[in-house]
Amino acid sequence: MDRRYEQGVAESGETAEQLDEQVHAYFYPFKRVSGQWSVYEVCKTALLSCTLLPLRLLLLLIFLIVLWLVAALVQGSPRHGEEAVSSSGSTPDSSLNQKIAGRLAGWQMRLVRVIPRLARLALALCFGVFWIRRRSPEPSSLSPQLKPVSPRASLARRSCAYTIVSNHLGYLDILVLLAVYSGSFVAKEDIRRVRFVGKIACAIQCLFLGSSESVTQSIVGRTQRAHACRVLKQCEGCSDCATNLIIFPEGTTCNGHAMIRFRRGAFAAGLAVLPVVVSFPYKHFNSSWESILFKTHMWRIMTQFVNYVDISELGVYEPAEQEKVDAHLYARNVEKLYSQHLALEIYDLNRKHKLMYHSYLLGQKTAGEVLELASQEKLADPSLTTFEAIP
Repeated sequence: MDRRYEQGVAESGETAEQLDEQVHAYFYPFKRVSGQWSVYEVCKTALLSCTLLPLRLLLLLIFLIVLWLVAALVQGSPRHGEEAVSSSGSTPDSSLNQKIAGRLAGWQMRLVRVIPRLARLALALCFGVFWIRRRSPEPSSLSPQLKPVSPRASLARRSCAYTIVSNHLGYLDILVLLAVYSGSFVAKEDIRRVRFVGKIACAIQCLFLGSSESVTQSIVGRTQRAHACRVLKQCEGCSDCATNLIIFPEGTTCNGHAMIRFRRGAFAAGLAVLPVVVSFPYKHFNSSWESILFKTHMWRIMTQFVNYVDISELGVYEPAEQEKVDAHLYARNVEKLYSQHLALEIYDLNRKHKLMYHSYLLGQKTAGEVLELASQEKLADPSLTTFEAIP
């Protein structure tokens, strides 16, 4: 591997340090950015690793078992996925999701509502997230297409926006968004077979995607079906329209210091969305899960006294007529709102670029190889083509 690296350096005419800096700068949204180790942080981590960490791990296991039991009870509900599909006139996204979607009895719906409350409790006791600060931007900074929503507004006031879009910083923001919005998520079908997590994901009506399925078509089908159920009142109430669908349009996690281009799947239905911004203010440890081993991240996050989370609702975004027929333009305009609100640069990258960067960090590819592959991916991905946003 060293020989291949030296060969790449020799061919490029640049030093190893220059190439390394170039790679980290190119893939900056995926670079691990966190606080520096200090004497205080070392002593605190050592102390809490022996005291608080074992307790938090035990509590996490207990929460997973309780959540699994609640989800198991919910899974005993009768299904009417076919009714939901036929009533909306939409194409079903998959047979799997048809089986999951169904009418829940009253007591089962109450059990589903217990899951976000347990998630909120787990955030506090296991991860030190004692407060989730809710913020709203100044009205003068909002786009004309945004309808401001109070942080304390009920879900009914957001009913015109079935889809919630959010930036993605790691597994922690999934728990945060679940606790705040009681929503469901888009997940790979393999998640359904993960112990504990799979059954919980089914209970909260996650949209599962198979390897042969179109992500965009599946999301559009679910969104249109829920729109017909919730807004047009074309069904008596099914689990599809009982929860909001939460989507991470970037398609992967970033480090919180930069953004990547939004995918168009969340916007292809041409319906209103609710943009939500999640941020993790930090001094010692960045809670975003980016380019760091899961076990290391879990260890560090559980050895912090407190972890902070901020949520900002940018308001319900009603797409213009041009955006309704052009999902790329719609995605680019919402992406621009995030960039302005967070004051972050947007990089023309996608999830495949992240995998390339990780292959470099693991020593599987040289700097020259990953930069060449990244350039080829940019040319192959039409979503990375520049679109002019509506002013």
